[in-house]
Amino acid sequence: MRIISGVYKGRRFQAGEDLSIRPTTDRVKEYIFNILQDFQENKIVADIFSGSGNLGFEALSRGAQHVTFVEKNISSIRVLKSNISSFSLAQSQFNIVHKTA
Repeated sequence: MRIISGVYKGRRFQAGEDLSIRPTTDRVKEYIFNILQDFQENKIVADIFSGSGNLGFEALSRGAQHVTFVEKNISSIRVLKSNISSFSLAQSQFNIVHKTA
């Protein structure tokens, strides 16, 4: 998996090994952010059912100020934390909520 646009463009990150969790494809991400074409910088974003954090990282790459990742699966949260670490995000850029949406 990779970031498709913005400051992290081309960066790859982990998806996890749980095959029941399907990451958002590049095509779907592109479609979502095309709809949000006027996505302004410094927005606060919620990545619900975040899994590995794919959509949240894309939003940060495109200028979001903060992302709240919401995920109930603890193995997905482990992958998410590993990805956060690899992106060297500041604590002020995200928080993780371990609950059902």
